Amino acid sequence: MNALEHLNPRQKGHLLHSLFPREIQPMLNFIAGVCMDILENRNEHEQNWNDDFINFKWWAEMAEETGKIIYSQKAMLIESGYIFSEQLFAPAQLDFVSNQVIRYADVHAKNEKFKLAVAMLWQ
Repeated sequence: MNALEHLNPRQKGHLLHSLFPREIQPMLNFIAGVCMDILENRNEHEQNWNDDFINFKWWAEMAEETGKIIYSQKAMLIESGYIFSEQLFAPAQLDFVSNQVIRYADVHAKNEKFKLAVAMLWQ
């Protein structure tokens, strides 16, 4: 195992899955809900978008792709840390998924150790 500062995003995702397997399904449900909300309320989100660094069109595309991955492979993502990390922490989904993992931990997670692990890995 590498030192924490040398872990790549996929290794971080796999470690999170290994340490907190019970958090994966609720977190995937949250991320899927965010994806659906972005796509169903696209115009509203686009009008309220205020991020100069990230283009909303790109963000919406990442939400769509991430949602497709979750809906088509949810059971495997829950069961396998390898599939979870390879599919959701690939370069194409990395920014979107990392952002949603942090949001889930900050707002919805009840497990304090999970919250600390997310902060340690991504913030």
